[in-house]
Amino acid sequence: MKSHINNKTLNIPIKNTLIDPRSDNICLLVKDPKQDSISTLEKSNINFISEIVSCQELKGKYKSFESQRSLFSQFDLFLADESILHLLPRFIGKHAFSSNKPIGVNLKSNDLKNHIQSVINSTHYTPSKGVCQSIKFSSTNHTIDQQIANLETVLDHFTTKLTNLNEIKSINIKLSSSDALPIYINDSFKPKTPTEQLDKRKKSSTSTKSKSKKQITGDKSTKPSKPVKSN
Repeated sequence: MKSHINNKTLNIPIKNTLIDPRSDNICLLVKDPKQDSISTLEKSNINFISEIVSCQELKGKYKSFESQRSLFSQFDLFLADESILHLLPRFIGKHAFSSNKPIGVNLKSNDLKNHIQSVINSTHYTPSKGVCQSIKFSSTNHTIDQQIANLETVLDHFTTKLTNLNEIKSINIKLSSSDALPIYINDSFKPKTPTEQLDKRKKSSTSTKSKSKKQITGDKSTKPSKPVKSN
């Protein structure tokens, strides 16, 4: 069953991590039976996960709004078996899902410990074309040099992916409770009007429909010749 919430996240490895497993609490959401995932972690010598919660527990113990809110306030990071990411919005409230969104991990990875550590040592975002992206890259616990190093890493991630920097309107830095401080403003940025966006969608739709019947069903105008029998 597909969820109406976009579950896909991308990771950006940063030099100075936001989560420290030695002091921060990490919760891992897994499918049933829970014991299978516990055994998998033990085999990979992974001992930095604070708690493991199964789908069955999400549907029972953490079914109420109050229990979900309590659960999501206890942990600094939520990881989830990527095979159940599409199910999570059904088990946990949208409010909890958006406030501390679980990050997918592949529990079938050949090098599971390094894989999970790599996810923990990254910052994350949900790709969405044409809208503002809010990405946490540092904290007040970092030094200024560490903050700058992380910021440069995040900026490099996006600028290397873009073929046209004019697609960026502005870049701002802010704390959770502060005003935004602009560090880059593109005065030549011209957002597409609703009419232009509609025209683009129409062109895309027309392009698809304009395929000839021959391309879709094959050319049936010419009957295949009868095979020649050899004597």
